Amino acid sequence: MADVVNLRLDGLGTPEVTQREVDERAGRSPAELADECAQVRDQAEAMLPGFDEVAWNAPAPGGYEGTLGDGVEALWFDFFMHGDDIRAAIGRPSEPHDDGLRATTSHIATQLTKRKWGPATIALEGVPEFDVSGGGSERVEGDPMAFALAATGRSDPSTFGLDASVNLYAV
Repeated sequence: MADVVNLRLDGLGTPEVTQREVDERAGRSPAELADECAQVRDQAEAMLPGFDEVAWNAPAPGGYEGTLGDGVEALWFDFFMHGDDIRAAIGRPSEPHDDGLRATTSHIATQLTKRKWGPATIALEGVPEFDVSGGGSERVEGDPMAFALAATGRSDPSTFGLDASVNLYAV
């Protein structure tokens, strides 16, 4: 996110840029990294209100396929899921919240549509319904956090009656 708020957008998510981001933080203490995260969060929060409807629906910069709004949602998804990964790694429980689950479910639906998965309707507890590939009679129902874990390869999708093709990261 530090690259985003500093408008260094080219190549985000690629192995090379990810390695650069890791290298730039080498040797920093956990407290220093937490301070950077807080500062970047504040910068992002200050930046977002500056985007009007036209900007929000314009193509995203940096080569991301989709609108600026799609790109912001993808970042939110990443933060939400990686935050859960960190909690799992240190033995803490998930901390699902409505806004994060809504953005995560929306992002998953968008990505599944891009992959031509479905058609289906994702109808999870406590979040709006999202159509995948135009929606359909197949409904995916249940806990949104459990679905997010299944759709990202972190848990077994068969608990939703789905196969591995729902995994966003499957080849």
